[in-house]
Amino acid sequence: MSIKVRDTKTVGEVIDEATAAGGDLIRVNSITFAIDDPKELQAQARIEAMKDANAKAQALAEQGGVELGKPISISESVVFYNPTYYERASDKGQPMPTTPIEPGQLEVTITVSVIYDIE
Repeated sequence: MSIKVRDTKTVGEVIDEATAAGGDLIRVNSITFAIDDPKELQAQARIEAMKDANAKAQALAEQGGVELGKPISISESVVFYNPTYYERASDKGQPMPTTPIEPGQLEVTITVSVIYDIE
């Protein structure tokens, strides 16, 4: 079964209520956080990755004594990292008062490889 909760402040309560309602029949194996629609964040990351690639290529061209031409090949890799939290046992087998959910951050990473013409 999969449940989507948008308010991260209530995730612990939702887990507690589900496990209380199901008793021994319910086991939470993992919790995964994700970005609903990463397209805008990916677009921003892509722009920054291209700026960074261009700045590095420009610096290398200057150091090499050549002029940087136009890109002749561009490729990208999109990296998704969704942290997964697994059930943890409480101390001495006692039930935990509520399921703790720690806030964190998700990253959107775009890696670009650019091949430039040099003059």
